Amino acid sequence: MKEKLIKNYIDRLTIDDIKSFLFNNEIILSDKDNKYIYQLVKDKWRKILYDDDEIIFNDLKNNLSYDKYNQLVQLYQTYKSKYSHYL
Repeated sequence: MKEKLIKNYIDRLTIDDIKSFLFNNEIILSDKDNKYIYQLVKDKWRKILYDDDEIIFNDLKNNLSYDKYNQLVQLYQTYKSKYSHYL
């Protein structure tokens, strides 16, 4: 049930949702990076939530600047710890 709800949300997710979420968390990315994050989330959300997220972080590290990478990892860890009991 939870996975279906998450999938429905991800299916409706837009790049503007990504930009808005990051902006609200004081992270500003280039259009290219926003598209990259958007595609990553759309394509690999199950792996991000339920599997080894280290693979995703390695991919991020190779595609983003050091500062942006660290900001995103910190944001991810904050939300993952806050909401992990719902997953």
